[in-house]
Amino acid sequence: MQLSSVVFVMGIRGLTNFMKDISSVWTSMHLSNTKLVIDGDNLLFHLYISSGLDMQFGGQYLEYYQVIRCFFSTLKKNQIEPLVILDGVEEGDLKLPTLRKRATDRIGEAQRLGCVPPLFIAQVFQQAVGDADVEIMMCDHEGDMIAAELAKKWRCPVLSNDSDFYLFDIPFGLIPTDRFYWQGSEGAVRCQCYHRDDFLDHVHIRAEFLPLFAVLVGNDFSNSDQLKPLHRYMNRTTGSAFRPSSRHGTIQCVINWLVQYDDIHQAEGDLMSHTENSQRLMSALKKSTTTAPGLGMAGPTLMTVKGRVLPDWVIQSFKMVGFSKIAVQAACHGRIILHVQMENMKKPSAHTCSVPIREAVYSILFKGDRSPVKMIEIGRTDGVVGLQDRKIDIPTLQHLPSLEEIQSLSEGDRPDLLLSTLGCDLNEFQRLYPTWRLPAAAVFFWSHLEGCPMSRRAVYAVVFCFTSCSLELDELKKRDHHSDMSRSLRKPKHMELDKQLAHSFAMFQSILYYTMVLNSVLDFPFPNVNAAGLFDGRLAHYAATHYSSYREFVQASEQADLFEAICQLVDRQGDDCDAGLLTHTKKEKSNTPKSVSPVSGSRFEFLGLDSSETDIKSGATKPVAAEKEAADTVVCAHQETEVGEPKDSGDEGEWTTVEKKKKDNKRQSSSSWERMMHWN
Repeated sequence: MQLSSVVFVMGIRGLTNFMKDISSVWTSMHLSNTKLVIDGDNLLFHLYISSGLDMQFGGQYLEYYQVIRCFFSTLKKNQIEPLVILDGVEEGDLKLPTLRKRATDRIGEAQRLGCVPPLFIAQVFQQAVGDADVEIMMCDHEGDMIAAELAKKWRCPVLSNDSDFYLFDIPFGLIPTDRFYWQGSEGAVRCQCYHRDDFLDHVHIRAEFLPLFAVLVGNDFSNSDQLKPLHRYMNRTTGSAFRPSSRHGTIQCVINWLVQYDDIHQAEGDLMSHTENSQRLMSALKKSTTTAPGLGMAGPTLMTVKGRVLPDWVIQSFKMVGFSKIAVQAACHGRIILHVQMENMKKPSAHTCSVPIREAVYSILFKGDRSPVKMIEIGRTDGVVGLQDRKIDIPTLQHLPSLEEIQSLSEGDRPDLLLSTLGCDLNEFQRLYPTWRLPAAAVFFWSHLEGCPMSRRAVYAVVFCFTSCSLELDELKKRDHHSDMSRSLRKPKHMELDKQLAHSFAMFQSILYYTMVLNSVLDFPFPNVNAAGLFDGRLAHYAATHYSSYREFVQASEQADLFEAICQLVDRQGDDCDAGLLTHTKKEKSNTPKSVSPVSGSRFEFLGLDSSETDIKSGATKPVAAEKEAADTVVCAHQETEVGEPKDSGDEGEWTTVEKKKKDNKRQSSSSWERMMHWN
């Protein structure tokens, strides 16, 4: 399977390849001492795919976190000051056909190619950007025009592979992410920069024709099939030798047709008289020419599908990349598109198991609306490769609050609401440090699904990922991430995908994902956790299929007390667990073979990699063996403290308390919209 065969279409169809053939629009340069506006949604996919990370087993989130940190460290080293812009929710339904097609294409890629970007890459990207102290902001709606306006205001380029930017007025240019070379041996950043004026000179059309050009070629707001009769008409009237059936030919045909006109209104009038879909075409044209909103805008702009304005705390949290984007999407449109995962296509969608959690989210979102709302979930058709809409009647859950009531709840009520939704008892989870209560609750819910029992080896493999990955993530956060300390991203030896396991782990990721969405909707009763410290798809598969016994499984973890505590919570109501499998002694620990030790720095040894077997990619830091200090971050239960609590209270590391989160939020209370106006 070639990664290059995985295509993520966005923007103006075929324009990126068209531009490759025009050498006059590109300028090679070294980039330094500048600001840089980054299309975050585009970059997060590019960094994952270009690094050759796993898209089959469920994700290599820890390696992805390293790549992101190294990327922004390289920018810092070159005095490049980035601002990351993320798309919010779409406006209306005009873009829905494009979004549905992308989802359908990804289902096909998962089936044919056996790969698809994993569920948590956006969340890991956002947290890695925050950990790198890089400014990041979420737009209310699509962020392309805002990014272009900010780049114009700050006299800097935009970094994106989205072909829409080729037509925007960005005086200091567009740098495509695949022409941004940040991994050089000397640590310098080289790139190729595009300028719109050079393109206009090449094709001999004026700037005011570009929105019409985008619609006629085909963008996110226009339908390619409906444009075909227009393309044949243009080809006849211009006598073009290009075949409009090809993307290159279509673009050249549209250019040749537009060159005939000096007046944009005359071109539009002729166009409308030769199409049966003039109303939709004009709607697409209007959407394509929408200007960016005022950059200093304030006040609520997001409303539920019933017209109720979302509370101010929700809007502010959303803009600061706190409140879940998919929850805002559900509130504003009454529909969501479920992320495609690698799973068994012959079985019901892995997202089916997390419906009760999403129902709780919907109940909270729409509780303030007077009339009932029916949610539509767009996802994979059960048992086949295809897309279908599922209507969900939102249950009336009286014990859950509305969005307006959440902040008036006590700090004890909100954790209980989340845990009770997952069938967990707050008192049972008190022995875990707060950071671990949310992921442990997700495992509990997953392992007790009715009619779909999980194998204990799969459950313990996921808990093992918690203990192993969290140690490495905590260690990574203490390191420098300059590219001259580049770490080779390692790949384990070839592994065969177990479809049953893959489906089980996809179900777990869905449950964890929507548990985190519910956590954000309840204003974070538990600390926001990073998936990079919780799950590794290959590690989970290998652990579930290659351990000779659960005893050895426990002994291999240096966070054995945390592992045991979570497993005991999971098994509290189970009848199929041998309690002896979780017991261990110091003597037994000392006899554990080193070859299976999956602790920080040796996770790859556990997967069958020697330290010399590397695959050089982009870098973070070199792996090192776990120091005793890292191994001691778990405190034994008999020491009368919460399991998973750090010993050194002066080093917060991965352990973020609710109190610290609230303090940090107050310290950063100014809106990103306000801060970016003073980004000088």
